[in-house]
Amino acid sequence: MSNDGSTLDTDASVVISGAALGDHLGEGVAASADLDGDGREDVAVSRPGAELSGLNRGAVSIYLGLPDSGALSLTDADLTVTGDADSTELGTSLGAGFVDGDSFLDLLIGVPELDEGRILVLPAGPY
Repeated sequence: MSNDGSTLDTDASVVISGAALGDHLGEGVAASADLDGDGREDVAVSRPGAELSGLNRGAVSIYLGLPDSGALSLTDADLTVTGDADSTELGTSLGAGFVDGDSFLDLLIGVPELDEGRILVLPAGPY
């Protein structure tokens, strides 16, 4: 975006696209996290409104290492985690942290509409 927030910067080095209307691609992003322990930065992007196998189940696409530039599709993801119940909106929030004590970053995935709400921990790879 520009300094005044009025225009989108079209010179992004990497663009991820391919979501359906209502998917809310990018509502959650965990970037610059080495999720598989290979020393390269990975990125996870969410689409909590995704309807891959049911209504608003949500999905998180994980890219293990990114190119320096170019366009990526959701089908280019190395791993996709999907919600397993309708209207749970998996991926409404994402984060990364050292959760399980193994000194590798783990991915945290918010699922606010599953029961009382949950945070899923996806341990560091390799995947």
